[in-house]
Amino acid sequence: MKVKALKNRLSELLQEELGTYLYPNGEERPSIAVIPPQLHKSINLAERKVECILYAKPKIETIELFGGYHEEECYQVYLGQNDLNKTLENCQRLINAIFGGVSFQERKQREVAERIVSEELIISIPGHFDFENNGLIATINNIRQQFYN
Repeated sequence: MKVKALKNRLSELLQEELGTYLYPNGEERPSIAVIPPQLHKSINLAERKVECILYAKPKIETIELFGGYHEEECYQVYLGQNDLNKTLENCQRLINAIFGGVSFQERKQREVAERIVSEELIISIPGHFDFENNGLIATINNIRQQFYN
């Protein structure tokens, strides 16, 4: 499934930024999930960092061209920064470095599930990317190495 491959790539790319989900049984996992859009509500965050949610089904986006229109499937990705002293700038730069030219819709501070989210982004990533491509995985590793060293 393509959305799971995208989740894996984003998990690799954003591993330094992601927070941790705390499940009722005490288990902790990175704060990245794939869900149906109508179920978007956060799991308890153990660590106040970035939360990343991918909507399970792509959305059709219409792109205006010179001679008409083009429809493309795009995966919607939600990023929420839960640390009031930080922004999503690092995440935005990393995603742009890999997927270049994706569209970002920004929202500022609001309360979500009884906590303050300092910044949110909704990102549309075109479905034409080959998320399983080994070249993409190598590029992610190179970008992360340059970004964090």
